[in-house]
Amino acid sequence: MRVMIVIDQVYRAGSERNAVSLARALVHRGHQVSFNVTRDVLPVDAAMESELYEVGIEIHRHHLEPIGRNGLRSVAGLRAEIRRFHPDVVQAFMARSHFLAAMATRGLRPRPAFVISRRAQVSDDVGGPGERFARGTALAMADGIIANSDAVLAESVDLERVGDRPRVVIPNMIEQRFFEQVRPAPVDTELPVLVNVANLRHPKGQATLIRAAAVLRDQRRPVTIVLVGEGELEPQLRALAAELAVDVRFVGPVADVRQYLARADVYVHPSDAEGMPNAILEAAAAGCAVVATDVGGVRDAIGSVGRLVPAGRPDLLAAAVAHLLTDPERREALGRAALHRAGSYRAESYEDSFVAAHLEFYDGVRRR
Repeated sequence: MRVMIVIDQVYRAGSERNAVSLARALVHRGHQVSFNVTRDVLPVDAAMESELYEVGIEIHRHHLEPIGRNGLRSVAGLRAEIRRFHPDVVQAFMARSHFLAAMATRGLRPRPAFVISRRAQVSDDVGGPGERFARGTALAMADGIIANSDAVLAESVDLERVGDRPRVVIPNMIEQRFFEQVRPAPVDTELPVLVNVANLRHPKGQATLIRAAAVLRDQRRPVTIVLVGEGELEPQLRALAAELAVDVRFVGPVADVRQYLARADVYVHPSDAEGMPNAILEAAAAGCAVVATDVGGVRDAIGSVGRLVPAGRPDLLAAAVAHLLTDPERREALGRAALHRAGSYRAESYEDSFVAAHLEFYDGVRRR
């Protein structure tokens, strides 16, 4: 099978991680992969690029701006790669690349099957008129949809004109290294440590976590928050932490988040919207007790072995964290249960079925 992957960027985030994992897994099983990046807003992550090079995959950087005055002309780069590579399937990750890949495959003879990878809640990806047009155009041209959770697929079916288009749920895969024990990161504090790994942007909800920490402080249960990631909301989050007098450590993006997961007393994921977050699965693989908001595919990811609360409720988030901090036995039990659940997505045991599910779906949409 010849698979062409198209994605906005290769950065430290879940969609990118899963695209790289899929590409590597396909090559390991004798398939050919063309890996295409369509934007240059963020730098390509060196570690992920190295992982692709290890299996003989070169990143084709098109540096395209998908929506706008020159958007349609920019499709020429992807179309040229399709003609060079002759893919059986083009799978696009992330909304902007959905549109670009759709336009690149349009009118080709023979035309490869075009598959959308839906990895976030549709309600969080509405955007302005241009984005809505692009999303609708891509969906109308798609031969199939791969979602990473039941919740994401259900919302796509409810809110978009999916019709009888083939669709499947294939959960994320977690790398083996996240199950390995590592030395905890040095965080200079005597307080309990709450860790969150996510880009500092909407809809990741770090402001809710900071407000929850203020609630805990008022209850005489102060904590230290460690935010692993970067993004445009960092100035506002720093200002909020200062205003509420909450101890928040902004450590930025790190090459290996495992050391911070190992340092966590509780992993907290306060998002307002999600697909099936890799960060939660990785925290579970590290044996962390998890408190998260019950949005999107979070329940699919962590199920009953995490404490789930409604989004945007710092009071309830604080209560869930306090319950675990004051009950070490319960916290440790949840961590063990989370580790056991994460084993279902462990690359060592899941990779074969992960690849097989993709290949079966590819074959199905090609035969239509």
